[in-house]
Amino acid sequence: MGEIKNIWIFIICIAFSLSNLQAKILTLSEAENTAITTGYEARANYFEEQAKEWEKRNTIANYLPTVDYSLNFMRMDDSTIYYSNIAMDMIQSQFPDIDMSRNMMYKNNVSHEISINQPIYNGGVEIAAIKIAKHMKKALDLQMEASKQENIYNTRKAYFDALSAIERTKVARQDLSWTTQNLRNAKIKHKIGGVPITDVLQWEAEVLKKESEVLEAEATEKFMTLTLYKTMGIPPDKHISYKLQPFESFEIWYKKGSISTNDSIKNNYQLMSVKAYTKVAEENKRIALSSALPKLNAYCKYSKDQGWIDVNDIIDKPRTLTAGAILTVPLFSGLKSPTSYQKSKYEYMKTVIEEKQIETQLKVNLERIKLFYKASYEAVKAAKKQQELMEKQLDIMQKRYDGGLVNQSQFLEVSLGTKLARIGYIYKLLECLLYEAEYMKNVGKLEVTQ
Repeated sequence: MGEIKNIWIFIICIAFSLSNLQAKILTLSEAENTAITTGYEARANYFEEQAKEWEKRNTIANYLPTVDYSLNFMRMDDSTIYYSNIAMDMIQSQFPDIDMSRNMMYKNNVSHEISINQPIYNGGVEIAAIKIAKHMKKALDLQMEASKQENIYNTRKAYFDALSAIERTKVARQDLSWTTQNLRNAKIKHKIGGVPITDVLQWEAEVLKKESEVLEAEATEKFMTLTLYKTMGIPPDKHISYKLQPFESFEIWYKKGSISTNDSIKNNYQLMSVKAYTKVAEENKRIALSSALPKLNAYCKYSKDQGWIDVNDIIDKPRTLTAGAILTVPLFSGLKSPTSYQKSKYEYMKTVIEEKQIETQLKVNLERIKLFYKASYEAVKAAKKQQELMEKQLDIMQKRYDGGLVNQSQFLEVSLGTKLARIGYIYKLLECLLYEAEYMKNVGKLEVTQ
């Protein structure tokens, strides 16, 4: 029975290895590219950008000529027609050479009218509105770039979280395997009187504990992987299985050396977007001022009227063409203009203060990132060294425990320290690389991993 069990274990291991070979490697670069092209945020940002582009065009279109056509049909009762045409009949009787048919009222009347309107000057509001639209579009473009970099950062963080969970699962499985082997050895030694039964019982308890830790680690790994997929825009019902890059590739990344941290926040896209919105507030102040200035608009109107009693006898009435300009000078608007201007002025001043506040926050945040990045970079070296020392110590303690020179509690304590040192090293390395990404994002230079 033992041999059959070993054969089945061998077959399962081979199948698991083959499935891993078939699984596609999802690189960090591919994950980030997917997130910024087909991810949920990327798609939503694209449609928002298109909406703002058409909003800008709509604002410009408001100051182009407008052409309207109107058709008015009117049907009159006989008595109204009779009394309306008495004067025309009298004139026709006195001056038979004059054709009054075009000026008379008819039962059926149709009026065609074409009008053209052209804004000329509206107190500068049209110029300010176009500038607002341009500043809004620029602010949105900058905000989109900031959102793109934030998306890259979030994807990288999700990738590192998933990779960290995978490595912790490996550590948990290795720990379980190590504990199980020590349980086997303890049972053999107990049979020959080498260790007391309490050691066997303790190892059995440790195995149960490690099995539970493996299950928890696997659940965390699955959840972190789904979180990564969500960041990439992949719904959880799609059964996709990816393998991530090996942890060793990120150790190579770290060994390339630390990045320079001498940049400022002047190219931070969030800050540049806020500055563009400040320009919008400034133009709103000018629009409020323009409400008290004169306005000039031109118009042109062409109309043609027709009337008939019998549809086969349609009379064309005199055509009219009018053109002119309308000048409007605001004299008193119930103090709406000055109060509106004061309101927009203080809103602009508030926006300026908020811009300075955000700029200060970003500067402080950049200093925080610099400090913790440098500390984290050095901490990785210490964590690596601690891991290596604990592994050596565990190897020595294994030999001493097998030789009966140390008790089980001392041995397990060193084992726990070795496990925590490995997990600590994984965490410190990925934390350092994430600080690097956060720094690049805050100086406006974060790009998809190459």
